[in-house]
Amino acid sequence: IAALAGEGGNMLLPRPGFPLYEVLCQYHGLEIRYYDLLPEQRWEVDVAGLAALVDEKTCALLVNNPSNPCGAVYSKRHLEEVMREAHALRLPVIADEVYAGMSFKEPFFACAAVSAE
Repeated sequence: IAALAGEGGNMLLPRPGFPLYEVLCQYHGLEIRYYDLLPEQRWEVDVAGLAALVDEKTCALLVNNPSNPCGAVYSKRHLEEVMREAHALRLPVIADEVYAGMSFKEPFFACAAVSAE
């Protein structure tokens, strides 16, 4: 987060999400813009809503997979969709995948493994 923070910048964070992301953004002077995780779709990213949050000062999209606090593990198809949208919006992705080893039912896919770029 510190490496991408610029004056007047903003970052896209998941809602609900891990509170430390907010603290780090605030510490580095970033405006927080929340994208929704959709409970009716197993807490997937609201990909359709991302573009409306982005402007020339958006420095990154933070993706937490497996999700904390929701526990969702994103499918390969969904992660590909998220990564395509991030690429189309020219956004770097910060992939917090610290819980990768905690996926018990669904297979875990890393953002870098499904990104075409």
